[in-house]
Amino acid sequence: MGVHPIEETLQMTDPAKGYLFDLVFENLLGDKGIDGQQFELRVQSYTYPGETVDKISMGISGNTRTDAGLKHREGTWKTDVIETQDADMLNRFQSWLNLMHDLDTGITGYSTEYKVDVTVRLLNAKLEPVKTRKLRRAWPVQTGDLSFNPMSKDALKLSVTWQFDWWD
Repeated sequence: MGVHPIEETLQMTDPAKGYLFDLVFENLLGDKGIDGQQFELRVQSYTYPGETVDKISMGISGNTRTDAGLKHREGTWKTDVIETQDADMLNRFQSWLNLMHDLDTGITGYSTEYKVDVTVRLLNAKLEPVKTRKLRRAWPVQTGDLSFNPMSKDALKLSVTWQFDWWD
């Protein structure tokens, strides 16, 4: 996306929605001349994406014991986009979404064409990265309606659920 002024970002955030993140997409695909360019989004989420661990409960000698089972490195992650209504950025994001499923033609693309690696940076109150994780082969599986007014000064309201194949 570009530069996110601290004052502007902090005014758009909702402390009740948890953590603040920058998502950095490498080689985002799509039309409108964006192929191979880096792309950023600022989001909020209650959770940090990563592994989940199954719990196994056992009854041993009348006592219940819970141990860790399998680790899963794939998963989903729900976020709320915290951005201004920047027409260029939103057109680029919409172009990427159209690779997955073009609403005009009804054509769904091949996953190899739209899955990308995403660097997730957890931000502190000064908007400095404090923890980083890489989501491999990530893509949005559910989004709200992406309608925007480039003349608006209001924050964009868009919920996105991401799917990823694994993380490191």
